[in-house]
Amino acid sequence: MSPAELRRLLEVVQLLQLHREVSERFLAGDTSLAASRARIALWLAQQLERRLPPQCSGFMKSGWRLLARMTRKRSISTRESDALHALLCLSVGRAVPEDVVPRAVLRAAGDRRGGAGQSSRSAREDALRLRSGRSSGGDRVMTLDYQAAAPRSSPRWVTRVIAWAVCLIILAFVVRALVKQFAQVNWSSVS
Repeated sequence: MSPAELRRLLEVVQLLQLHREVSERFLAGDTSLAASRARIALWLAQQLERRLPPQCSGFMKSGWRLLARMTRKRSISTRESDALHALLCLSVGRAVPEDVVPRAVLRAAGDRRGGAGQSSRSAREDALRLRSGRSSGGDRVMTLDYQAAAPRSSPRWVTRVIAWAVCLIILAFVVRALVKQFAQVNWSSVS
């Protein structure tokens, strides 16, 4: 998956989050947001058609239609709406392979360590930009490590463990056979 495709999927998630915020206020009784919610819903439906990979488009489209209809009719609570939005965001996330997502690093805001390829000054500037308002120095800031993170492939390490176990068992049988053969040799006749 290219960085452009990943960016497109992340924009879909951002649109879902925007719709979640507007829907929450709409469902709480703010009728002035009806037009905004409808525009965002229409735009999001169009973006789901254009941007989603085929492996998750079926579930997403049907889930989105259900959520949009229930929100429009106000037949869903804010809590249920929030849960369905989260579910749709997670299903978009399943379309992203693990090896293209940068590894997140949680650091103290003032630790003066740069992220991947950053000087300590630019890391501090990023941390200050990410922070919302001034607060104590113990704040934590999420930075992204853009060095390619090794994909987590659990089947690979399981296979290695099994292969090593089989090798050790075979080695044990070979050593046992050699010990038996050495025991059968009449060492006094060997010159």
